[in-house]
Amino acid sequence: MPRYEQTVAHLKASGAVPYEEQEQMALVKWLQAKRIKHIHVANERMASVQYKKKLKALGTYAGFPDMMIFLPHRILYIEMKRASKSQSRVSKEQKEWIEFLNMLDEGCAMVVLWRRRSDRLRARTNEVAKITEQAKKLIIADFHTGKFSQRELAKKHNVSKTMVANLTKGLSPKNDHLVEAQVSLLSAQAILSIEEMTAVMTAAKDEIYNKGLVINATQLNLARITQHLDKNTKFEKVGVGDGVQNFEPVELNASDYKALQYAIDKASLTLGVNPRNSTQINNTNAQQSSETKIVIERKELKGE
Repeated sequence: MPRYEQTVAHLKASGAVPYEEQEQMALVKWLQAKRIKHIHVANERMASVQYKKKLKALGTYAGFPDMMIFLPHRILYIEMKRASKSQSRVSKEQKEWIEFLNMLDEGCAMVVLWRRRSDRLRARTNEVAKITEQAKKLIIADFHTGKFSQRELAKKHNVSKTMVANLTKGLSPKNDHLVEAQVSLLSAQAILSIEEMTAVMTAAKDEIYNKGLVINATQLNLARITQHLDKNTKFEKVGVGDGVQNFEPVELNASDYKALQYAIDKASLTLGVNPRNSTQINNTNAQQSSETKIVIERKELKGE
């Protein structure tokens, strides 16, 4: 066991600035006590020029952070620096790595410069380690309602704003329209009679049921179309003599392919997987309506 005079705590108490490696050793002891997986990236080792060239060829790069700490849903990349700014600096390579790692998706990277931030790092590590998958889902679910700011989400779920920002990075609220629909429904319940509300709910359930039938039938039809295309055959009546006809497999022809493609396009519109065609149809309808209007106006001018 080390003597107190040799510890980081003694150095700080006496006003001395611990060396970077002493700070890192203290961090490692704390991580070990918390049983948090971590690893030191040894980029600063003393070695011959020849061996350094070998390390570079093996994929060692200057400036990569000193520590990697593995937490649930997150990896922390820690660049150790002495507490005194005059006795430490961040190199160009380190800044480039920090910028790159902070751009990674899913909040899998966070870089902390150590200068007197041990308490902040420990609090951050505890926060990330404690957050469960269910808590993460709840935060994202609330975010998708479009009714919470990052600050409000952080307060509601008792996490930091940075945590919320990392969890919702690259996301956009997708359920805000459902919230508005629910508001409309609840508002209607307050003003409509029981009979009217029952009629509304029944009509909505019937529409959902009918849509389900259409979608199921369309999917079944698509599956059968795919079978025809895979086998490149269809069944047609073929005369076998004496006025007798049998169904025999024949190859698909050009008109068959055209008919099947048309059926696929219609199915894609029904299933909502091909909005491009829907837009084209709407544009065509609008064009036809415009042409009809022009014809009517011309007839009016001629007095017909």
